[in-house]
Amino acid sequence: MPTRPLRRLTTAFWATCATLIFAMTTTTLSAEEKINLRDYAALSFDTLAKFTIDLNNLEDIGDMTEVEYAASKIPPEIMALDGKKVCIPAYMLPLRFDDDGVVEFLGMADTNSCCYGGEPKLTEIILVTMKNGATKSLMDSPLFLFGTLRVGPVDDDGFVTAVYTMECDRVSW
Repeated sequence: MPTRPLRRLTTAFWATCATLIFAMTTTTLSAEEKINLRDYAALSFDTLAKFTIDLNNLEDIGDMTEVEYAASKIPPEIMALDGKKVCIPAYMLPLRFDDDGVVEFLGMADTNSCCYGGEPKLTEIILVTMKNGATKSLMDSPLFLFGTLRVGPVDDDGFVTAVYTMECDRVSW
């Protein structure tokens, strides 16, 4: 786990990369597409992961379900991001493919959350579904996800599998 100064440096790095990627991708797009990309607010996992939801110790939840408990732990400033168009740097862990590529994947805060690291916190992953077809599978490369963020527990048969989902309009690398 990076130290606080290292995390700040990482955040500054990602912000610089986002600016450069935004500039590079918008130079090859039509005027209409450029306007649309400017509608996305920059966001990072530093913001999304400022809180934790511990589902390993549920003795204190009383009559609440796991989903209700998880929903109660999301701060209002994070709930305010629900439905916002955002651009967030992430790493891909593909979940579902079609003939053209990846159609569903986890957007993760870092590669340590993947195969060889520890289990990521619920607040360090986004369940991403491609809105307009598949994207290329790029597991070990930093990506920028452009899409509509949804905030709230994903209920999978009474179990919380994610807190964030995104309908992704575009993936840039």
